[in-house]
Amino acid sequence: MAERQSFSPIVFDDSEILILGTIPSSSSIEKGEYYYHYANYIWDYLAEIFGTARPKSWPEKMAFLQVNHIALWDMYAYSETVGSLDKGLGEFNDLAGFLEKHPTITKVLLNGKKTTQAFYQYQKAGHLLSNSINVYPLPSTSGANTRIPKTTVLLAWKDALS
Repeated sequence: MAERQSFSPIVFDDSEILILGTIPSSSSIEKGEYYYHYANYIWDYLAEIFGTARPKSWPEKMAFLQVNHIALWDMYAYSETVGSLDKGLGEFNDLAGFLEKHPTITKVLLNGKKTTQAFYQYQKAGHLLSNSINVYPLPSTSGANTRIPKTTVLLAWKDALS
């Protein structure tokens, strides 16, 4: 089995929102970019919510994140798995420590059911976050999320970001 490593967090001095995933997909790791897979709609949703064109290149995505005060990271530090399945997930990233170092972040968006489950396991293990952090469990932006219509996913993300 091949091990997938989490990326370093993308964060700016004035980030206010943290979007958490589980672990990067194989295609994201191959490309070295968060949410690279063509069937992940996060960039489409965010562009619509913020009323801008969808960023295409990685530098455009980084600029989009910075302008909109968004940070990206993952719940897990690594995964011992083949492909992009969220199985064999390893230890958690130090989310509490990260948020302590970045006090401007007051909103955490949990991208999908697996991320939400991991977040609550993380808290159950004693890693508590500041009361000033608002947490939003959201439907996954992955194209594999076919149970929930894209319009419903977009609306949930829009509500969390308003």
